[in-house]
Amino acid sequence: MRGSVFKIKTGKNKDKWKGVVYIGKNPNTGKWIRKEVYGDGEKDVQIKVNDLVYEIQNNIYADPGPVSVEKYLNEWLEIYKDKVEENTAEYYKDMLNKHIIPNLGKIKLRELKPMDIDNFYNYLMRDPKAEEKRKKLSGNSVLKIHSIIHNALQYAVFNNKIKSNPADYVKPPKKEKFVPEIMTEADFRRLLSYVKGTFDEIPILLAACTGLRRSEIFGLQWRDIDFSSNVLKIRRSTTRYRTNITKNRTKNESSKRFIAVPSFVVTVLKAYCDNLKVVPEFVCSKYKAQSYSHHFDLLLKKCGLNPDYRLHDLRHFNAVIMLIYGVPDKVASKRLGHAQVSTTQEIYQHVITDMDKEAAEILDNFFYKKPDESTSDNTVSNVCVKNVPI
Repeated sequence: MRGSVFKIKTGKNKDKWKGVVYIGKNPNTGKWIRKEVYGDGEKDVQIKVNDLVYEIQNNIYADPGPVSVEKYLNEWLEIYKDKVEENTAEYYKDMLNKHIIPNLGKIKLRELKPMDIDNFYNYLMRDPKAEEKRKKLSGNSVLKIHSIIHNALQYAVFNNKIKSNPADYVKPPKKEKFVPEIMTEADFRRLLSYVKGTFDEIPILLAACTGLRRSEIFGLQWRDIDFSSNVLKIRRSTTRYRTNITKNRTKNESSKRFIAVPSFVVTVLKAYCDNLKVVPEFVCSKYKAQSYSHHFDLLLKKCGLNPDYRLHDLRHFNAVIMLIYGVPDKVASKRLGHAQVSTTQEIYQHVITDMDKEAAEILDNFFYKKPDESTSDNTVSNVCVKNVPI
């Protein structure tokens, strides 16, 4: 296969050069498909032609045509949405329509450069001007958007629409370490006192006293509660993005678990159930998961508590209480449904560090003994080793 290079007139008394390569036949018409390249000099155009011929001969040629980033992303999502959870697909669609397409959509897919993506990320993390109707995004939010863009463009590479993924050459923001907002014991008792005897007591107790995720709380059914042995069976979750989705499975295999529940929590659950005229299938059927989070924010305001607390932070409160009061991290991890103990240790490292310091102080108080003024050899008497196994 060879290409042709020749001089053309532009009508402006300036010669330009044009290269033509036949890249294959149209399967419908049988006619040859031409690819044209242009430049100011013969040598420049000849290099472009040679590169194009090489790509075609080695089956690495990619040309999406004049398709825009917007058109391609919509086509990608239509294919990709069946490969992920429904709420994940809805999230992707929201990020495309709200952020990605308005900023990158008009660019031709084959012309999208790493710099375009870099500038886009900087824009998202920049403080908005007064006239802009948007919020500044965190680094973690931009990381999620980067993941969507990278996946979509990688699919374009696999399908020979582009030669390389421009997102590969973009340095996304570093992941910000998550530090949960832990509710104090005093604040929790205040909140619990405020909701006592109401529906709100149920989800709040389930989150704070069992460490369930929001999706697990709203996926819990009455038949999952063993009132005789004080055990909860966690085997499904309910999530909500645009629609309410109940899945007959948990977040992961380790999230499917049986956990013992404090007896007073079971007593509250049973009393609430007994007072219902009609017992619904789900324990927390009064609210949808997402709407209850907004309701929880209102509760905090009414109680005069820190508005930064979230419903999910009660799960963190449960974890911290377990660790502070001596529950082994392996047991705590299993109750929380973490896949690995290291996940628990990483999230609550600050608590474990404080406990480690406290342990050192306890050991210090145990082993250290003030020197006896009557003892001449203080080097030995400084340490109490009596009854300590060696």
